[in-house]
Amino acid sequence: MKFSYDEYFNMLFIGAICIMLFALVAIVIDIIIIIVKKSTFVKFDKKIAGYITRFILSLFLFSLGLAPFKHGIYLLNEKETDKISCSGEVHSFEKTYGLNKYTYNGENSFAYYISIDGEKYYIMHTGDIEVGDKVEFEYLPKSKIILSIYQKTN
Repeated sequence: MKFSYDEYFNMLFIGAICIMLFALVAIVIDIIIIIVKKSTFVKFDKKIAGYITRFILSLFLFSLGLAPFKHGIYLLNEKETDKISCSGEVHSFEKTYGLNKYTYNGENSFAYYISIDGEKYYIMHTGDIEVGDKVEFEYLPKSKIILSIYQKTN
């Protein structure tokens, strides 16, 4: 399984920024509406409940967009040529928080933290690698993002 640097950059940096900006605009609009209509808060009605609900959902969406950003921020300082080749044994998979469902070659893939020989990496996983597998992989050293991973053959 191989992901390109551009796919990760688009998903973890550009996509996260777009989601966060959308949520931020919604938050600002809701804050302005709530401030302007604060006098109507005395008579709490369905409109006010809608604004508050949308505000809370916007905050939640912002936090979802922020989650993959911690990996994506390093992508500004890393290039695909910085990748390091390694091999080891898969010890565990741990689900990530936030936007973690993507498409890879027409299949759903999910973001996981994968532990290989005691080190934790970020990976888009389609289910073809399992705990206990010996693998060869390439990753970006700062962000610990796996660009490619294959079962070791020997």
